[in-house]
Amino acid sequence: MSGIASVTGYPDRPPTRCGAAISDTVAPLFAVIGILAALRQREQSGAGEWVDIAMLDTSAEPKASSTWERLEDFVREHVQRFIQALLEEEVTELLSAVYAGAQ
Repeated sequence: MSGIASVTGYPDRPPTRCGAAISDTVAPLFAVIGILAALRQREQSGAGEWVDIAMLDTSAEPKASSTWERLEDFVREHVQRFIQALLEEEVTELLSAVYAGAQ
């Protein structure tokens, strides 16, 4: 249904099953990205978000290797920056609490 079989197998034979569980891998990855984006939105606006991920929707796109490369770049850049911001905030809060307790 996703079309992934169209890029597997051999040119002179029918499509073959994909060796990796693409949908089982990509859907959770997209879910994590959506959750992180929702957490960032909540942090900025205070409002909650609904994250809705469909396996078929996420498996239809990553047929091209360039999509995987763009997704990898996105994850590397944005998720690492988000985690770094959270860690810095936690460290700042911890240091503030320690400093306040020392007073």
